[in-house]
Amino acid sequence: METLRNCPSCLGAPAEVLHHQEFALIAGHPLASGYDVVACHTCGFVYADTSATQEDYNEFYEQMSKYSDPATGTGSGALGWDAERLRDTATTVARFLDSSEARILDIGCAGGGLLCCLRALGFNNSIGVDPSASCVAEVRAKGLDGMQGAIGSLTFRARSFDCIVLSGVLEHLRDLHGALKGLVPLLKANGFLYIEVPDATAYAEFLYSPFQDFNTEHINHFSPSTLRGLLRGFGLGPVFEGRKSIRSSATSFYPDIYGVFRANSDGAGEDGADGLTSRIKLYIAASRQMLSEMSERLDLALTGSSGVIIWGVGQLTMKLLRYSPLARSKIVAFVDSSPVNRGRMLREVRIVDPEDLREMPHPIVIASLLHQSEIAQQIRSMGLDNRLIFLRDRPEIPFIHQETQYRSEG
Repeated sequence: METLRNCPSCLGAPAEVLHHQEFALIAGHPLASGYDVVACHTCGFVYADTSATQEDYNEFYEQMSKYSDPATGTGSGALGWDAERLRDTATTVARFLDSSEARILDIGCAGGGLLCCLRALGFNNSIGVDPSASCVAEVRAKGLDGMQGAIGSLTFRARSFDCIVLSGVLEHLRDLHGALKGLVPLLKANGFLYIEVPDATAYAEFLYSPFQDFNTEHINHFSPSTLRGLLRGFGLGPVFEGRKSIRSSATSFYPDIYGVFRANSDGAGEDGADGLTSRIKLYIAASRQMLSEMSERLDLALTGSSGVIIWGVGQLTMKLLRYSPLARSKIVAFVDSSPVNRGRMLREVRIVDPEDLREMPHPIVIASLLHQSEIAQQIRSMGLDNRLIFLRDRPEIPFIHQETQYRSEG
């Protein structure tokens, strides 16, 4: 098929449709309510063929970023497990810097957690950029240099940085080529990009929630070879590459590709051998089975209910409202702990604070697999005796991969 967007990696157009994904979005949400997940016929890259523009994504991260709340979002280092992850990244970056005076640019810095970790290692000449004004305010409150903006609006001089960090960024960008075209000239002669992205070849092994990786934000799905192929087009090769598991919560992990890429590196690596499309198809099949089991459970639990409360308005809820019995249920309220969402409307129903539930006797669907025990405890600690509906008896924790390096120079 011909696609709405060309392949973000090789710019080719023909692609195979692997899956169609839809979302029930909060009112005013600037992104698309659905897209096809496709695999490029030319290079094998897998991506969301979304109609949303890069400007739409910039608006979303400026106005509705979950990272702007340090209590619930990642990137600030306020949560212990998140701080550990950021320290690990900072240590890897530091290995490739020749001087404590090295100039570092952290794109998508959130609340500045990585910048704090670099400072603790003696690197004080750094700046963070994020589209969220509240994230930038948090960075500056920590005594760090922060600037609000999107990648396409950067105005730094050429050859300004020894290192540019793109940790958890490339999977979010619609215009990968435009972003890299603007960033690579900012590197000094021996400068490097440090990159982390989710490893799409391992999605099926870290499956906590159906189609968790096909969401409104993650629209590019990398394997080691497709990441390498993208960067080769900009004259960058791997100096160091590896795989590891990264915490996404206190009890969950996701698979990660990470590496250092420089101009004129001879680290070519092996391309086209990691079976990305076939691995994604396994993930889709497993997600469909999980979603079917949840739907059967909800169908039984909601029989005879005159109304239901849904606790949580994250990516799982967006899908359940399209593909499960919740799509036809009478929802009396949504509850969410993030201040970014409270007061907004979803399916013409207001998202409220937990305290607003005291006069609502309806059953509560806990729309979280990773935090369902904690949410249930919170509900009971509030003195609420509403019937609770769980999506699974207990979340299954996947096997955790040990960190493995698969290429390094020097």
